Amino acid sequence: MEQDTFQSALADHGDRIYSYAVWLLGDREEARDITQEGFMRLWAKRSMVADGAAWVWLSRTVYRLCIDRHRRRTVRREGALAEPSEASGSQKLGPLQRVEQSELRTAIGSALARLSPRDRVLIVLREMQGMSCEKMAEVLEMNLNTLKSGLHRARDRLRNELTKMGVQRP
Repeated sequence: MEQDTFQSALADHGDRIYSYAVWLLGDREEARDITQEGFMRLWAKRSMVADGAAWVWLSRTVYRLCIDRHRRRTVRREGALAEPSEASGSQKLGPLQRVEQSELRTAIGSALARLSPRDRVLIVLREMQGMSCEKMAEVLEMNLNTLKSGLHRARDRLRNELTKMGVQRP
C-alpha cells in the first residue's frame, strides 16, 4: 500500500471506523484513540495489506482493539451511546420527530451497552454499518452460518433489552 492509497483509505473509511468504534465502546474519546491506533497500525503494516483490503483490515483491527479495551476496563459504564453525527435526513424532520428519533437513538444505545461485546459488534456491523454477512464473517473471522445464528441471537437480545426499557415497535 502506497502513501496515496493510505491517504485514500483514511479519507474513505475514517468516519465509518470512528462511528463503528463509538458504537462498540460508547465513548467518543476512546473511539478516537482506537481509530487513530487502527490507522497507525495500518500504516505500520501497509506492506502486508492489499490495496482493496483496507476496510476489512481496519474493521478487524478496530474490533480487536475495542475488545481489548473492554477487557481492560475495571468498571463497566452503563448509559447511552451517542451516534457520532446526525443523519442527514433528520434536518427534514419536525421538532417532535427529531426528539422522538433522539430518544430512540438513546434507548438503542443504552440497550446496546447491556449486550456482550460480541453481540454488540454483530448488531453494529450489520444494522448500523450496513455490512453484508459475508463481509462480516471475513472481518470477524467466523464461519458464515455461525455468524448468521449469532446475529439472530444478538437481535433477539437487543429486542429483549428494548422491551425491558419500555420501547415498543412502531
